[in-house]
Amino acid sequence: MVSSKGSIPVFCKILLVLITGCIIIAAGIPATADSETGVEGTVSDDPVVVDVTVNPDRSANCLKTMEMGAVKIVVLGSPDIDARAIDPESLTVSSEKNDATVYPSGFYYEDLSEDGFEDLVLEVNCHELVVKLGLRNCFCNTVPLTINGALKDGSGLIKGTGTTVILPGLR
Repeated sequence: MVSSKGSIPVFCKILLVLITGCIIIAAGIPATADSETGVEGTVSDDPVVVDVTVNPDRSANCLKTMEMGAVKIVVLGSPDIDARAIDPESLTVSSEKNDATVYPSGFYYEDLSEDGFEDLVLEVNCHELVVKLGLRNCFCNTVPLTINGALKDGSGLIKGTGTTVILPGLR
C-alpha cells in the first residue's frame, strides 16, 4: 500500500525490517558477540583441538578411586595455542561415563612438558572427579577425560582429551 504522498506505511517498514533480519539469519552471517559472555568477535563452531595430559608428574598415569587431594590435568601449550589465551574459568572436565562435568579448583601456568611453551595446569579435586564422573567402577580401565572451554577473547572454543587408568583405592 502506498499513500497518496508516496510514503510507505509504518506496518510495511516493520515487515521489511523483519524480512531483512530473517534473510541475514538464513544466510548464516555470524553474530558479532557471544550470547553467553557478550564478548565481541565471532565464535567458531569447531573447537580448537588441544593436547591434554593427566598426571604428568607421575611415573604411572593412574588415579585411585579413594585418592584425596588434587589431580593435575594439563592443557599443553604449543605453537598453535598459547595456554594463556585459554579462559581457565570456562574450563570443564567430563568423561564418556555420564553427562556430568567437574570444574577445576585451581590452575597455574608452567612449562611441564619442557618444550618451551607454557602449559595450563589444572588442579581438579580427585574425589569429586571420581564421584561425579562415575569412575568408581572403572577399575583397571583406561578412561578418557575431556577438557572443554573457551578462549579469553571469545573467538573460539577449545577441546582436548587425555587418558588415565583408574585403580581401586586400597588404604
